Amino acid sequence: MAQIVDIKNKFSTIATTITDIQTFMFDAFSMVNSNRSKTYPVLLLKVPETATKTTVYGDWKDYNIEFFVLDTHNQTDTETREEVWDRLQTISEQVIIELKDTPNIYRIKDKQVNFDYGYDVLNDKLVAVKASLTLSAFNCYTAFTPTGDYLLLENGFGFLLENGDNLLLG
Repeated sequence: MAQIVDIKNKFSTIATTITDIQTFMFDAFSMVNSNRSKTYPVLLLKVPETATKTTVYGDWKDYNIEFFVLDTHNQTDTETREEVWDRLQTISEQVIIELKDTPNIYRIKDKQVNFDYGYDVLNDKLVAVKASLTLSAFNCYTAFTPTGDYLLLENGFGFLLENGDNLLLG
């Protein structure tokens, strides 16, 4: 069942899988400033502000997700700010690849991800890439994790197709 805690845990697992990410945080930017024990790059997942249960696929819930990959950059570094942005976007894309690894539970709606680049003008050290997406999360089964694709019939009944065998799981 994909609730906010499950999405947070999925991102936390992704952060440990991608070796370029040193710290995972869940909350708001204030956590980045207040956590003195963090090491960069940081993966920050903001609390989803909205969630919508879709009407067509009633077992899926859509979450508007924003996550950030942050790192430090000094004006005296040999790596330019643009190179840092490129590196952080590559890490962001790795996060998305890992997220898409379980399409029976998590899907990126309309396969669309928007990237924004920024830096703190008051602090020349912090550089960020923000990824914004709508994450569709399967929100039905608590006893087992679904395996396969979701099939919606004309009469409104939905079924899961078992991977490779095209068997209806019901």
